[in-house]
Amino acid sequence: MAPLPFITTRIRTLPPGRALDVACGAGRHLEVLVAAGWETVGVDHDAQALATAARVAPQAILVSRDVERDGLPDEMTARFNLVLTTYFLYRPLIPELFRVLAPGGVWLLETFHVENHLRRGHPRRRAFCLEPGEAERLARHAGFSVLSVDEGEHEGVFTTQLVAKRP
Repeated sequence: MAPLPFITTRIRTLPPGRALDVACGAGRHLEVLVAAGWETVGVDHDAQALATAARVAPQAILVSRDVERDGLPDEMTARFNLVLTTYFLYRPLIPELFRVLAPGGVWLLETFHVENHLRRGHPRRRAFCLEPGEAERLARHAGFSVLSVDEGEHEGVFTTQLVAKRP
């Protein structure tokens, strides 16, 4: 799977630092981050995906963890300049994303918008999609300053794209 243009474009606008890719899967964004000079950590519960990520981005630190069950490790507090969540939505984790970002750190989110579920039946469960305006509400509730939100069709998929910052 190719890196998402929304994510790669934003990565290029940020000075390298420490990045965390939550639910990193096979590492499509880890590879981009490492190539751009970021010190990168990927977290996922899927051992097979992490094995692929290790080949794709051998410089990345990979953590096997079920963040829906266990959250993010306490030692990650205020450590990252950038957090990515792509096609992964677990609403209770959003305050933890805020916690692991250093002041001034950026959260980039792209995930399914409910319109994709309604028009295309994917994902099958509506709960895996963001409703109109929901990303901004959730981000602000967790303490983020929202820099931009775009809800619509992107690369043939209805998604929500969010850029938020920890003040």
